Amino acid sequence: MRKNTSNKGLTLIEILIGIIITSIMVGAMYTSYNVVSGAYKQVTDKAKISSSSRDLVTMIMRDIRMAGFKYYSGTHAQERFRTHMGDKCPSLSLPDRNYIVFNSGFSEDEINRSHAPLVIRKNVTKTFPELHNSQDLCCDRIEIVYEDFRLLENSDEDLLQPFKIYKISYYAKKTGSADNDPRYGVFKKIEHWSQPREKLDYCFWPADEADLATGDWDDTCPECFEEELVRDHIVDMEFIPFDQDGRVIMDDAKNFPAPENMNLRDRIFDIRTVDMRLTFRSKNPFYEKDMARDPNDPTKLIKRKVYGLQRVYDPADSDVDKYLRDSVIVTINTRNIGQAFQ
Repeated sequence: MRKNTSNKGLTLIEILIGIIITSIMVGAMYTSYNVVSGAYKQVTDKAKISSSSRDLVTMIMRDIRMAGFKYYSGTHAQERFRTHMGDKCPSLSLPDRNYIVFNSGFSEDEINRSHAPLVIRKNVTKTFPELHNSQDLCCDRIEIVYEDFRLLENSDEDLLQPFKIYKISYYAKKTGSADNDPRYGVFKKIEHWSQPREKLDYCFWPADEADLATGDWDDTCPECFEEELVRDHIVDMEFIPFDQDGRVIMDDAKNFPAPENMNLRDRIFDIRTVDMRLTFRSKNPFYEKDMARDPNDPTKLIKRKVYGLQRVYDPADSDVDKYLRDSVIVTINTRNIGQAFQ
């Protein structure tokens, strides 16, 4: 009987070699995928931080540029007011400028009612949102005041007070902590100075000091709100005011002009530019390794820690930083201060 020599097949050794080669290829593909996926995630995280930080910076810049704006009504606004008033009070005409006098807030019981166009408070404490302990100085608070005008159809509230004074506040509050690394959120608050005429048929504007002292800041107007989170995961928010000669307006105690600051409160109107620095961090850990190259000795590895972003913040050896942090620094011109509220 003749043997069949045409049978073809794989030996066990060949099969094992094929499995090994396939495993190596799959492992290489998986490693490549992880590298590409990690790189894509890092690029995405950087893009998210950059995009959201630009939005917040643009918002604050726009509001700071409005600080001290004074509204003057023209013939169009005066005609609109006369038309909306109708026969309620035909003898009452709209003045060409806001009748509400400037409240300096210089007296102790008037500080919270101040109309100061721009106030910066360093590392806020006391009656403002609690942020800090001895090793955790986060963020400054800025308050911006400006005038506007609104007269909506069939709005009795606008007829009683068509001139508006708004106060916008930006400040930070602690929103959480992870890996011993505190984070904050930037909050925004909008108030308006409420000082309307008592009734629609009262055909006069407040004229004496008693009437003008009855106003107060209120957050119940349609465009106002008590508090709104506009950006989370912020590390630091710093504002520095400069005068027309480019010098920082600051006293020996490193306080900036404010109604309660006896040394500098008269220099509120000297503010010409504000330097703003916002430092953000990624939402999730950005770096996989706890160690990084020592900038002073590239041959050594050191723990990833944060230095200098929170001013006097000195991290402990156990506080390893794995977050991506990004700072945005801009100079903003306060084009209306010095020409208004005086």
